[in-house]
Amino acid sequence: MIQLNWYKIFGVQIPDGSTVLPTDDIQIWLHCANICDKSYTTLAEVLADTTTLSALISSNNAVDYMVRSTSWTKREPIVPVMTSNTTPAGYTASASSYDGTYEPYKAFNDDVNFGTIWRSASGEPQWVQCEFSEPKVINKIRFGNSNGSGGNYIKGFKVYGVNNSTPTEIYSDTCVNHNATYIENFEFTNSTKYDGYRFEVLSSYVTAAHKVVLSALQFYSPEGICDSSTAMSYIGLNNYCANKLLADATWRTAIWGSAYKTSVLNVKNPTMTDNTHPSGVVFASSVRSSSYDSWRAFDGNTSTIWQCYGIQVPQYLGYQFTSSAKLVGVRMWLFGVRKATAKFQCSNDNVTWVDVTEDISINVTANQWIDYIFTKNISDYSYVRIYFSTIDNFDGANRFMDVGEMDIYGREDV
Repeated sequence: MIQLNWYKIFGVQIPDGSTVLPTDDIQIWLHCANICDKSYTTLAEVLADTTTLSALISSNNAVDYMVRSTSWTKREPIVPVMTSNTTPAGYTASASSYDGTYEPYKAFNDDVNFGTIWRSASGEPQWVQCEFSEPKVINKIRFGNSNGSGGNYIKGFKVYGVNNSTPTEIYSDTCVNHNATYIENFEFTNSTKYDGYRFEVLSSYVTAAHKVVLSALQFYSPEGICDSSTAMSYIGLNNYCANKLLADATWRTAIWGSAYKTSVLNVKNPTMTDNTHPSGVVFASSVRSSSYDSWRAFDGNTSTIWQCYGIQVPQYLGYQFTSSAKLVGVRMWLFGVRKATAKFQCSNDNVTWVDVTEDISINVTANQWIDYIFTKNISDYSYVRIYFSTIDNFDGANRFMDVGEMDIYGREDV
């Protein structure tokens, strides 16, 4: 290891980034990459400087810090859990009104706990906000939209930046979900720092008199390596960095959930036209008939499905790549109402299979996409399959297992 001069300033011999305690101190990361002329203290500053970002990601020593400092993998709410309208210090919650004990801070006191709420004293329009001790940028909100506790589903809303108690509109939208309890997520463009942010409810999905209820409200800054297309592209071009991060469960999950995950996960099965074209091989334990052949779970069409023959187990469905890759997860369209126990397995010879997840309980009540991230034995494989150990004939009908789509993602070094 090369001893960097800045360490000697403090008279401390600091070992490399793979052996010391994790840190989010950006100066340590930068100096590990031998970048000593930058005074950056926030991730946003690093992400805005592509030259520095590229150098940081290209430094194995800095990456060794990064992989164990997982708070950088994704954005966190910028308002901490509040226990009063002014606690913790530096944060102040307020509202246009509140009903009894349903104070404004209760919109910020948990991660969408529908048992604790802010509720207005009367109907919309009503607003709730939080102000900070220093200005911040946000470009995402997340909130619980509930019709419980005397409120009704939120329809129209606006988001304002607040400086010196003066609100400036930065975003408006409409919630489309209003037949169940939902967690709403909205992203928008904003690069201006404000002292606080306000969420105003303009309308709901009912016309009767009602109050406004928020079970939770969270503001997110644009910081986050996995939320940056530039950072993800650089990671994807650096095999050491990408492989180190994919080996860590927290980073693997964050990369999987990123809108730019294909910058790192550069392997995906093709759209198949039969079991062997255009490339690779689709295989299954059984098929009900040619109309439900195994390749139909890989044809890019959620309305065509693989269906196994009966509910006898084990049953499995899989794909063989033409070459091995580091396989990290599967996105599946599960069809209909189904219950089963399954796990994902990988192999390099179609004989010895390695579990890459624990047993998964499948309880599908409607057609839906479900993501499954591999949790163990991450390595290079050419075969992957979902292996069903139980298929529940829960209603007396012959409930075949149906899979509408199976998209497999991984990484091959560039």
